[in-house]
Amino acid sequence: MTTDAQAEGGIQGPYEGVDHLVALQSARKQLLDILGDLDDDAAGQVVHDEWRVRDLLTHLASWDRLVLGFLEDFRSGQREFAETASPLNEWAAWNAEQVAAAPHSLAEVLRELDAARDALLNATYELDPAALPVDVLAPWGFADTVLGHLLAQAVHDAQHADQIRRALGPR
Repeated sequence: MTTDAQAEGGIQGPYEGVDHLVALQSARKQLLDILGDLDDDAAGQVVHDEWRVRDLLTHLASWDRLVLGFLEDFRSGQREFAETASPLNEWAAWNAEQVAAAPHSLAEVLRELDAARDALLNATYELDPAALPVDVLAPWGFADTVLGHLLAQAVHDAQHADQIRRALGPR
């Protein structure tokens, strides 16, 4: 929905009133709280299919970097995106490549996770608020607004945080 339609009393969009920065920060905090004092043994526990906790953390960092690249391209004026990360829509293979290339040390994985989210947040802070409602087909092949793509990152964190919480149990 356009701002004009909203100003004329139109139906609110699904993201109306949602603060993307708060969503990104609180979802990541929820994940980190679940991790608590995660050790190497717990990080090696299988959580999702064959993925261990450590792999899911690498996966989340990879997607933060992918969204960061999208935001940087968007801010530079690009509005059309081909599927760049997985041109043949082979996301399982792309995700597996990211996990395989990741550091093996839990401390390094956690540093990568923090650095990727910090970089994404910094790019998000620099984003013109007028860009948030812009519809765009992102490089991962999904059409949504810029805001929707950012909020999807928060939801992504929450989904994997829940998988980790269920696998590790109370900590």
